[in-house]
Amino acid sequence: MCGRTTLERGALLIVALVAAAVPLFAAAQPQSAGVTLVASGLAFPRGITWDDSGQMYVALAGDGPTPDASSGTTDVEHAFGLFYAGFNAAVVKIDKGCGVPVATGLPSEQQRSGWHQGVSSLAFLDGTLYAAVDGAGSARGNPDNPSGVYMIDSNGGWAAVASLDAWVPAHPVSHVPGDLDPNGEPFSLIADGSSLILSESNSGQLLRVSPDGTMT
Repeated sequence: MCGRTTLERGALLIVALVAAAVPLFAAAQPQSAGVTLVASGLAFPRGITWDDSGQMYVALAGDGPTPDASSGTTDVEHAFGLFYAGFNAAVVKIDKGCGVPVATGLPSEQQRSGWHQGVSSLAFLDGTLYAAVDGAGSARGNPDNPSGVYMIDSNGGWAAVASLDAWVPAHPVSHVPGDLDPNGEPFSLIADGSSLILSESNSGQLLRVSPDGTMT
């Protein structure tokens, strides 16, 4: 059973099994069962990816901070209401049903409504792990850590590669949404050739991101 830590608490990860798409798991579970519990104790799991060896990695939005003096969080008011900024997002790999930390302390937020944002999606490109990180950026009181694409190194370190904080104001879409997020909403990430494709859901964009941070 997984330990109930700040990193891993509260939510369950359930993966649908399709024999043709995921033969490794399907072989271990009768097709008639449909789904099986793969891991538990994960704090708001989002996107999933696998490395070349078949190891599963999961993006965690994070068990959001609470608005008290000891939490080290910041109360910030933005267009969507009050939220609490922190560094509770993470990336884990799944081992024996538990989330083993790969990278922790990534930017996150918990909105007053209860919605959590942090790491939203993962993708490997040429053996390097990249993460789409929401819940960060200047509009959320975190100008040093923008929303966008981050590189995760083998030692658990992380750094922003491409900033939506810079891209969104400089490249407005033709039909600007009424609930425009100036930091964007990095939603999903996939590898494509020698670059990454990022979906930015607030303005409705598909962006190509190169490892050097160039966005188009």
